[in-house]
Amino acid sequence: DESNGLLVDTPTPEAVAGAMARIVLDAPLRQGLIARGYETARRFTLEAQAARMMEVVSRRLDIVLRRPVVLPAA
Repeated sequence: DESNGLLVDTPTPEAVAGAMARIVLDAPLRQGLIARGYETARRFTLEAQAARMMEVVSRRLDIVLRRPVVLPAA
């Protein structure tokens, strides 16, 4: 659906080159892909994924897990 990228039917060099050319030559398409890509990436941070995993484990095991302390990067 071209929301986060372009798909090619068969991953041949020609098909990939054609998709790349579309991105390079079509500024509105390119800017939309960039913007939606950033939106998607923000939903999949390490912290968000860890929180989702803890929710699933908590529900499956019927236990309460504490959120871990996240230390700043050194």
